[in-house]
Amino acid sequence: MTSRAVLKLVTASWLDFGMNPHLSRELSARRADLVLEGGGVKGIAFASVISVLDAAGYAFPRIAGTSAGAITGALIAALQRAGEPLSRLGDIAATLDYTRFRDRGAIGRWAGPLAPVVDAFSFIFESGIFEGEYLRSWLSGVLCDLGVATFGDLRLPSDPNSDVPEDHRYGLVVTASDLSRQRLALLPWDYHRYGLDPDEQPVADAVAASTTFPFFFEPVLLR
Repeated sequence: MTSRAVLKLVTASWLDFGMNPHLSRELSARRADLVLEGGGVKGIAFASVISVLDAAGYAFPRIAGTSAGAITGALIAALQRAGEPLSRLGDIAATLDYTRFRDRGAIGRWAGPLAPVVDAFSFIFESGIFEGEYLRSWLSGVLCDLGVATFGDLRLPSDPNSDVPEDHRYGLVVTASDLSRQRLALLPWDYHRYGLDPDEQPVADAVAASTTFPFFFEPVLLR
């Protein structure tokens, strides 16, 4: 860990940062690593908090997130890479249609009143009812518009004064549960465990793995 501060945004982050001049001056004088937890609609709250911190001159060179925090973290990392203001975060989040999260496969969409039966088969044979493709496709499109497709696009420049290993120098890390190996996966750091090149892996796929709710969504397969 470097000398930068680490900021963890949880529900309590609704502190009045903007109304505390001392805190605002302190934040504007330094950068911080950002940790974003999960929690569904919390992702919306993150957008408001980040906009206040951005207005205070705060920057986030390294970001970690899980579930909703992974979505927000990926957007922040991409906006910063593109040189875009983080104030855009709220507008981008507003384009996410939560009603489309329940994205059944083609058969399920056309099954009508028999959709629950199709859901049961999907649950049994594919370990999840919904495909999760809407979120992955939405995020992939937004990130690509900002010039980010793979983790290679979020690699940090080498820094001889940093104690961070070279293979951990990414602007974003997301957590996911590896159900097969029963362990926590830190992506892109752990891609080598699966014989994959971290720089070539799509950011949207890693975030999809982090947001996949067991049995509600079909699991994301790495290989």
